[in-house]
Amino acid sequence: MQSWLTADVPGTVFGAYVNAGLEADPNYGDNIYNVNKTKYTKNFYYRTEFFAPADLNSDKIWVNFE
Repeated sequence: MQSWLTADVPGTVFGAYVNAGLEADPNYGDNIYNVNKTKYTKNFYYRTEFFAPADLNSDKIWVNFE
């Protein structure tokens, strides 16, 4: 498996690739016309990690992402 990229949410996978330097700046010259669009027609996954309080005694955890 390839390594994970840092991504902004909300955001796009393409934006994450640009920010990581894996895609050329789409706002420069004709770069936007040279993007391999088939690269982005597959599923991508987001993940994060967080730790619940040790004294939590509930079957459900509600997470609010602001």
